[in-house]
Amino acid sequence: MKALSRFRLPISVMLTFLLIFTFSFPKGSHAATLKTNVKYVSLGDSLAAGQTPNKTIDKSYADFLSDQLKQTGYNVTTQKFGVPGYTTKNLYTQILQDTNVRNAIDKSSIVTIDIGANDLLQVPGILSGNASPKAVDDAVWNAYLYTVLILGEIKFINPKTQVYLMGYYNPFLRLQLINSPLAGPFAALLNQLNNNILQASKMYPSVYYVPTAEVFSANIQNYLRYVPNAADIHLSLEGYQVVGNQFFQKIVSVNALPIAQ
Repeated sequence: MKALSRFRLPISVMLTFLLIFTFSFPKGSHAATLKTNVKYVSLGDSLAAGQTPNKTIDKSYADFLSDQLKQTGYNVTTQKFGVPGYTTKNLYTQILQDTNVRNAIDKSSIVTIDIGANDLLQVPGILSGNASPKAVDDAVWNAYLYTVLILGEIKFINPKTQVYLMGYYNPFLRLQLINSPLAGPFAALLNQLNNNILQASKMYPSVYYVPTAEVFSANIQNYLRYVPNAADIHLSLEGYQVVGNQFFQKIVSVNALPIAQ
């Protein structure tokens, strides 16, 4: 896998990005601490939508996070806009074009996002290990760029909202159990994707990275409950609850919230 630094954009595109970051970002953009009434917006792919290992839609991590915030004493209004199959480009287009999404972001206190995995999963041959290295590198790079644009657009709409950006768990941890030669490359690719998500989160104020990989890989028996279908990467309800708790713990840390007993 080529290092991210080896990619170069045309000068005109780089200048465009610099103009966006320098002139379009509003001043006084640091988010306020949470008030009693929390307006929560969930964006992303099938994980944000709550897709189950059986390809149905149930509670997502957004629902569990909302429940935890309510238990802490907040009045929470939740709007979920996650769409199965969404890539970073899809989400960026949704934010640009969907009036309901833009209005929700404009009024939000908190926005959570998980996005980027489908950019990689849609590369031909990726799951069999036969993908073109250039196609994989291009997908990683484009996912990073669109993530930066997504965050910039959200902050342009509402500079005061707190944005929480998820790093992905490893959905292919079972490969390690059978000593598959694909285990290492998949883990390295996931690390690169998550590192890019982390770096994108550092480009804007009040955007926070929420890791999930470690809590999923810490105990293999727990992992098998969280990702119960070997033929599907989606989570059980228990798995979604774990992800929701990761978001909650980060929100608690950022806002110094009291924890409900």
